[in-house]
This record gives sequence, structure tokens and C-alpha cells, in this order.
Amino acid sequence: MGAPVRSLRKMTEDGGVHHVDLLLDAEADAAVRARWQTLTDAGLPSQGRHPSPSNRPHVTMSVTRDWPDDFLVDAARTRLGALPLRARLGPLLVMGSNDRFVLAWAVVVGEDVLEMHRHLLGLLGSSATPHTAPGHWVPHVTLARLMDPEQVASALRVLAADEREVSLVAARHWDSEAKSDDLLAGPMVSRTRELAGP
Repeated sequence: MGAPVRSLRKMTEDGGVHHVDLLLDAEADAAVRARWQTLTDAGLPSQGRHPSPSNRPHVTMSVTRDWPDDFLVDAARTRLGALPLRARLGPLLVMGSNDRFVLAWAVVVGEDVLEMHRHLLGLLGSSATPHTAPGHWVPHVTLARLMDPEQVASALRVLAADEREVSLVAARHWDSEAKSDDLLAGPMVSRTRELAGP
């Protein structure tokens, strides 16, 4: 699975990218952050080393160069309004090649999440990266990037990926160039619309 890692890095180097990410419930979020801290405490690469407020555990559904017009964003919001949906944090995954690997926690999703993903990618069209296309998407939460083989081995010794049921509670749009983090769907969005009225 080396190509997706390289293609995403190339897109980021050439300019900004846009993500649609699913966010975890508070308990699952804390479990991921605890594993980030375990890696940091062991002197290993960790997503927890990034201080940005937008750095939070997430499952990336799509990566695109461009962001669609408002009417397509509204259509995506409508479909993402099905959240929260259930999922499971499963085994650890190692992805990448050329001695640079990503360590992740697999997220096992049901047909409801897969259907949401297919609908979203249908709206985004060909602008989405191939590794997020239906049939190629591997849902996961990143624990660390740019690990060499020795670091991967060390991480697998210190981490426990106990499987657990989780809720995917919200969706966000993350713009890597603007460094903006906007909620697309979830409890806060629903509450704002309720207060705003028809």
C-alpha cells in the first residue's frame, strides 16, 4: 500500500488538499490519544507530537485537490446527517513502503458507513484520490507517520490495540492550506440549525 502514501504526500507538496474526516466519540478519541501518548513517551513518532488544535483522531473519508461548490457541500451535509453511526476499532495496520511507514488503528465499518462513503465520493467525482475510492478505501485512525522498520517494531511492542465498539459522531472539512477545520455534520451542526429555524 505504498502508492497512496506517496500520492498524498505529492499532492500536499504541490498545494493544499481537502479532507472529509469522520470524528470519534469522546471515549474512543481519548483511547487514540492515549496511544499517541504511549508512542511519544517511548520516544517514537506520534500524531500526538503535532500541537495544532485541528490535530484530532479521525477517519479520513476523502482527499481532494479542490473543494466543491456550495450546493454539493449542502448535499454532502445532508448525507452526512445520518451520523452518528457505529463502527469498531480493530487491529493495528502498517501501511507504506520505502522504509517510511504509517502506523494506524483499523476502523471496521458497516454497510451504512460504506454507503455514506460511496455517496460522498459520487459527489466529489474524479477529484478524489484513488486510495479513497470505493473498493480501495481502508478506514483507519493514524497513530504515527514516517516510521522506519525499527520504529514500527518498537511501536508494536508497546501498543495494545484492544478492539472496541465506537461511534462516528461528526464529520469535518479540513483544508490543509488554509489550516481550517469546519464541522460539516454532527451534534453542534444539528443544534445550530435547530436554533436558526427554517
